Amino acid sequence: MRSGRVLRFDAAKGYGFIAGDSDDEHIFFHVHDAVIEESEIRPGLRVVFDVRSGERGKYAVDVDGTDREAESPEGGQAAAELRTDRDELLGELTELLIRTLPSIAGREIVRFRREFVALAAQRGWLYATGAEPPIGGEQQC
Repeated sequence: MRSGRVLRFDAAKGYGFIAGDSDDEHIFFHVHDAVIEESEIRPGLRVVFDVRSGERGKYAVDVDGTDREAESPEGGQAAAELRTDRDELLGELTELLIRTLPSIAGREIVRFRREFVALAAQRGWLYATGAEPPIGGEQQC
């Protein structure tokens, strides 16, 4: 089993995304694949889960809540907040891709997000986890 935390969950649609602890990959899950009650699922919830592959990519099954506290591998509140902002951006990007391109496969979403993050970091739009933004928030030339 893998562990992670719920990034997003749309109760009306019954699906969400989990950020795995061991990588930057966001795994899709549906409420029918959760062991816990739907009312307990919320962003930030620590979970354990198994991963399966389907036509549209990887998805989580046997999603269950856990009482373990979140630990930031980078350490510190600022790093945790930066990671949350990055995760939120990637979650929004994933939902946009699914909404606008319903037939897109999971591996294509992951590839696009990697390319987007690389471009954003290169242009100074997004800072790597633990990196300090330039002084005054301005991009240094």
